[in-house]
Amino acid sequence: MIINEIFVPPRRLKMLNQEQIDYYVDIFNGVKQLYQSVYSYEDRRDRDTVYVDKIFLDFDVQDEGFFENTRTVAKYLHDNNIKFYIRFSGRGFHIFILLAEDWLKDPKGSIKRYVKNLHEITNTSSDSAVVGDISRVARIVNTINLKSNRYCISITYEMLMDMEYEDIYELAIHPGVNYNYISGEKLLDISEFDKEITFDHRKNVDVVRDVKISHDIPPCVRKMMTDPTLGYNGRFYVIVCLRELGYTKDEILTLLCGFLSDEKFYHCVDDEKALEHLVDDETQMFASCKTLYEDGWCVDEECDGHNIYY
Repeated sequence: MIINEIFVPPRRLKMLNQEQIDYYVDIFNGVKQLYQSVYSYEDRRDRDTVYVDKIFLDFDVQDEGFFENTRTVAKYLHDNNIKFYIRFSGRGFHIFILLAEDWLKDPKGSIKRYVKNLHEITNTSSDSAVVGDISRVARIVNTINLKSNRYCISITYEMLMDMEYEDIYELAIHPGVNYNYISGEKLLDISEFDKEITFDHRKNVDVVRDVKISHDIPPCVRKMMTDPTLGYNGRFYVIVCLRELGYTKDEILTLLCGFLSDEKFYHCVDDEKALEHLVDDETQMFASCKTLYEDGWCVDEECDGHNIYY
């Protein structure tokens, strides 16, 4: 099952098909900022099964030289016959480079290394925060950027090169086509930038001694905390649940250290920086029992449900 997500702040919702996405766009376009996950993934329970089939570059209007940087990178890709497409985001520009390989050993690292090399070759820059972020969302095409009151639209390579920024900006008063203008013929091979992930330290963190497992932790979360290879969604549920039950950041870190494998712990704490994002952001809430059941996490049919918010 291929899954996408849309982000309707502050909620991130799983979408199984384009009809579901269109439903939310029809309701919220022009009312809320609307974003869609750059990458789809396979397993409803585990976003670690992501299909990394593209590289996403964001040229932010606030960065000096963003328009010329967009043009220069696009020209390099065009001259090398690499497949890519461009969107005007309502303010800045997004370039999506299509990849030959969607299962990389180190998706984030390989994309970062390629983009660093690309910017060195072209003497350009883009928003480094988005590079290699497999959880990244991008504005949905033909939705309104509420900051500029302009649509996010697909544009051709020729439009980017021949039109001035002001003309593209004015063009975005109206929605555009609902497909991408693909330039180039070759999928980009970044295998030379892909390396096995190695861990040269073993959970080198300060732990809190004798963290007790509360009886208030729901059985589904207790079960998650026995899985050394727990995926993204499971780690999200564990961290938010523990936060809501009053565990400190250091105590949550200790519990994660106790059951996650080195790889998953490193990915969660160092790469995703999940503790910083989730412990301090109280808009991220623990799932309802209905959601947990539908996602396959329920472990006890006789469970009366968690009482975290009651």
